[in-house]
Amino acid sequence: MDYFAGDRKRRASARRTPAMTMEVRRCCGATLGLLWVLATASCELAGGDMGVLVDLPVLPAAWEQAQGWELSVRTEDSVSVLRACALPARVSVRLPRDGPAVITLRPVFPGGLGLPYGALWPPDGDLSGCLYPDAAGGWAAAAAEPLLGSAVFGGFDWGRLRTELPARLDDPWGLDPATVSEAIAAGGMRVSILSQPAPDAVLVMGLPPDCSDAVFWPDSPWLEPVRSGADGSLRLWLYGPFRRWFCGQRVLCVGRSPSGELGWTLSQP
Repeated sequence: MDYFAGDRKRRASARRTPAMTMEVRRCCGATLGLLWVLATASCELAGGDMGVLVDLPVLPAAWEQAQGWELSVRTEDSVSVLRACALPARVSVRLPRDGPAVITLRPVFPGGLGLPYGALWPPDGDLSGCLYPDAAGGWAAAAAEPLLGSAVFGGFDWGRLRTELPARLDDPWGLDPATVSEAIAAGGMRVSILSQPAPDAVLVMGLPPDCSDAVFWPDSPWLEPVRSGADGSLRLWLYGPFRRWFCGQRVLCVGRSPSGELGWTLSQP
């Protein structure tokens, strides 16, 4: 079936969120309540929030020269950001017990931030109260953010979206997440929307000496680093209308104008 929506009764029974599980256990007596505390010793309940651990993954090969992660947490009414070059393996954040949140991790390069890894709360939480951001989750987070607080956020199958993305798209960031956000909001999300045209082969000429015979790191985790030639040329693939590559303090921006013309700019160091 092409629709993401399925049988509502089946989905309601199959997709229990961590918040739902916590509420059930809280009503089952002191014994199960103690087991919950032991299983999530790092999580504190205070007011309408709870402590949740965010697992910070190893930087992928596409970003191995990044300096670390920038962690961002967005709820319906707040945004918090933690930026550091050396973060611990796990970070504790405060998330709403009964509301949604979008968690993103962006690689920090000297010239700027790459596209995010991500996770959604509560859909991506496990019973230990931990979130595991990944590449597909970052794209899903971008699609989910405009829907925070809406009824469709909790009713959509985000897990299936995360599975379909890498299976159908070479680089999901070549597709604007807003396309999916709008389809979900309208109730017409189909897997056939997850498609994109073939990438454009781009030849960049005239790079300065400090960017010659140098590695350019992509903004997307699905792409591979590329090395420029000694003559200041660089060959790459452009997925979507606009992309960035990082080289030291510089950022190479390559894009296609509304008229279809390809062009590029290079920031100053």
